[in-house]
Amino acid sequence: MAATDIRSMTALRVDDRIEAAPDELIEAMIRFEERFGGLWYPVIGSNGMEYGLGGDATVRGPLGLAVTGIVDGDWTWGVDVLADGRTAMGPGRWSYRVIDHTIDQRLESHAMLVTVNGWFHRTFTCYTPREVVPVVDERRLPRRVPEATGPTESWWLDDDAGVAVQAPVERLAKRPRRVDHPVFHPGTGTGCRREPGRGLAGPCADPWGHE
Repeated sequence: MAATDIRSMTALRVDDRIEAAPDELIEAMIRFEERFGGLWYPVIGSNGMEYGLGGDATVRGPLGLAVTGIVDGDWTWGVDVLADGRTAMGPGRWSYRVIDHTIDQRLESHAMLVTVNGWFHRTFTCYTPREVVPVVDERRLPRRVPEATGPTESWWLDDDAGVAVQAPVERLAKRPRRVDHPVFHPGTGTGCRREPGRGLAGPCADPWGHE
């Protein structure tokens, strides 16, 4: 989408009213489109992630000004880009929340997923109160990957193992927050299963020392 089209078509939707969009927001949209518009890549499924503006009106949502600039192929749902560069999503009736600090962080986290996609893996699940941030003892983990770490996931990776701590999108805001921590190990295929509360039962090593 050309910069001239963005300037001429962008409008701010507030409830049932259409207003002129602020100049600083228009310039942010132009920068997003120039850098990421037309980008497409697959992560887990074949649908892929698609970046670019489609002429939708900018909206003032619960987290501020936003425009749908990404289609998440794995979720088959739109991802909003906020004026400050963060991304947010709330598929259907699920809670709307920030999922990435920046587009660059989103790309890095997807690169991590692609890297370990073919490795053996095992996912452990725990639950925390929604206001409690999980604390991880990193002494037995691979190297932390801060550039891929965001509001909903943290990454550790080296040549021998990969660990992700992820907080999936939840349907009910009042339920305890589910936290998954997949453990990946280089190999061919995916030989482990998700079994919350159970011990390790596959070819993967568990950095938390679970039996």
